[in-house]
Amino acid sequence: MTFTTDVDQIVPRYDDTGLGAVLPGAAKVLGIDTGHPAVPLPAAQRVCVVIVDGLGRRLLEEEAKCAPFLSSLLPDGRTLTAGCPSTTATSMGSSAPGCLPAGTGWSATR
Repeated sequence: MTFTTDVDQIVPRYDDTGLGAVLPGAAKVLGIDTGHPAVPLPAAQRVCVVIVDGLGRRLLEEEAKCAPFLSSLLPDGRTLTAGCPSTTATSMGSSAPGCLPAGTGWSATR
């Protein structure tokens, strides 16, 4: 069975390009290897991670005037994928330990 859609499909990645690799990447910069995929980050002595829930690259591109500083970072930035399901609970639950959503048991808020 084949499904077609007019919407570009984004397949979750669970490597160093996934949302779950952000905190392991921050830890690695500080000298802590978690053993999980880690977003490559530049050397730093301190790290501050800010996650804006629901603000994906497409929305930021479409509404760049509403967030001029964040949109100015797009040319040098990279796009990360959320896991599946792409709920806040699943994404945040996976990002802290840096493991797959199934490994946390969190799939929804209820």
